[in-house]
Amino acid sequence: GVKATNYFLSHAPEVLSDKGPLGMGGWIHMNRKLQVVSKDYKTVWAGGCVFAVGDCNYGCIPVDDSNPTGVDPGSIAPDKMLMPPVPKISYPGEEQALHACKNVEKLAKAHGKPCKLMNTWWPWGGGMFATSLGPHDACFVLGANHNKGSGHMVNWWIPAAL
Repeated sequence: GVKATNYFLSHAPEVLSDKGPLGMGGWIHMNRKLQVVSKDYKTVWAGGCVFAVGDCNYGCIPVDDSNPTGVDPGSIAPDKMLMPPVPKISYPGEEQALHACKNVEKLAKAHGKPCKLMNTWWPWGGGMFATSLGPHDACFVLGANHNKGSGHMVNWWIPAAL
């Protein structure tokens, strides 16, 4: 199953989700800059210097962080979210890490002065899935997103297994 991979912010329950995939909580809430934020999305945590990427973050941005509503993120349909849930696979985490690194560099160059950080987005590579179907069979789906039935199987059988 899907489980929050977060063992380093257990002392900060104000930033952790109460719920998540399969009803399990412990995911770190983040804004469009990937900065850790409070559950209600109203407060940037630790002065905006801490970022959450990959498996530890909530995986979606349910509300616009420039105008947080304070609603329960689990009550918002994915197609109504600012950024729908991102798959917990390696490529999205890598892209999020790049975005966070760019923002860390901007903060470092600003030397404590206000600066404009970049927004993250739903990574195109988040819709690529290779699934093994045994030692000599597999399938590869490309272009999937949060919409049911999205994506195209572009490769299957032995070529996908190689």
